[in-house]
Amino acid sequence: MSAYVVSYETLNKILAGLNYTKYHHDTYPHSPREILGRPCAFEPEDLTRLGREMLLLNVRAIQCRYEDQRPLTPSEVVSSWLPGNGGAEFVYVASTPSPKVIPLYKALQCFIYQCSEGSIVSDSLYKELDIWLNSIGHFIVSNLPEYTAADWG
Repeated sequence: MSAYVVSYETLNKILAGLNYTKYHHDTYPHSPREILGRPCAFEPEDLTRLGREMLLLNVRAIQCRYEDQRPLTPSEVVSSWLPGNGGAEFVYVASTPSPKVIPLYKALQCFIYQCSEGSIVSDSLYKELDIWLNSIGHFIVSNLPEYTAADWG
């Protein structure tokens, strides 16, 4: 299977879910308390910055997969790796309403899968997002009627 850069729509869905958790932690999966040492109380510009960091992580994973010799500059990322995103630089666009939990889980799972190459799996951002992915999965299962009805112990 080939690796690719996820769409801006996917990044926005993930970031909107991350942002949403700070207000609705009782009815939504817990997000990391921090991402890259910064508290998860993001303003739109913080989410744009984080989205760009995620995008570069995704591109680095593709470089690992296809063994490119030289890292791409941010402008090369925009011009050569993102034709499906219109060649525009990523900017976070707030989502109203915020994504439902299962589409959020699938978007984050797709991102993690596309970044699962080479040394990227050791990157701190990758690890933090992977932990959050597992947290969302536990949240989904724990709220299923079958789970609630099952015996404990």
